Amino acid sequence: MQWLLPVNESPWEHFKLAFWPLGAGLFAVSRLGGIPAAAWVCAWAYAATHGFFTMTGIYYFYRAALGVPRPVLWADISNYFITMFFGWMLGLRALTYRPGTAAVLPAAVCLTACAVLFVTASETPPPNPLFREERRK
Repeated sequence: MQWLLPVNESPWEHFKLAFWPLGAGLFAVSRLGGIPAAAWVCAWAYAATHGFFTMTGIYYFYRAALGVPRPVLWADISNYFITMFFGWMLGLRALTYRPGTAAVLPAAVCLTACAVLFVTASETPPPNPLFREERRK
């Protein structure tokens, strides 16, 4: 289950908190609304990509650009809600489009690659800072 749920406080693990819920929520909306699976795949890829970049951008902005020495819980929680809100809004909007195979295939490949990366990197995370939990000294 490590591939599904965060197992530490690294930025990488927080991506799971955006990826899986956005996919599941958009799937439910697409099924209830009779929206084709192709639109759901593209909407999920769009929302997840936005989530990854927003979450990373806000985190590293307040850490590196503002010089904050350690993660700040309220900033991380706010970052999550900002990421999820705007990711959800973008995903819902993307569900209204009817993409062709030229859009669906790359989106499906990206989602599959993300899922595979979650599975493999969750078992033995790489030693990069993005994948490591910062320990307080």
